Amino acid sequence: MGKIGLILYPLEGIGGAVLSIGAAIVLYRSRRSMTRSAAVPIYAAPLLALGGMLATTQAAPTLLATRQISDPAALQRALNGFAYWGGVRAVFQFLGISRQSLVASGHLPSLMLCCV
Repeated sequence: MGKIGLILYPLEGIGGAVLSIGAAIVLYRSRRSMTRSAAVPIYAAPLLALGGMLATTQAAPTLLATRQISDPAALQRALNGFAYWGGVRAVFQFLGISRQSLVASGHLPSLMLCCV
């Protein structure tokens, strides 16, 4: 990953979480005008984003450390660790994308599309 990626990738992840938290705060403040079916996905978005970020705090350093590993067994252990945490991260991302897909298909109120 280049220097630009080391800056932009974390900003994208953090920015998405901040926007999701902001949407949850807006919903909480205007909860009287929102339906309960709208609340669950919007409140779930920041939790899913934060879960993905926590998994990334384990996966990313493991992958970045592989540059310095020359021992094949140690490299395999590092890649296995990355695969595990990458899988955990994938679950959070899948659930977040599934929520977005339900919104886009009309199964959830379209208001949630802004809160991805």
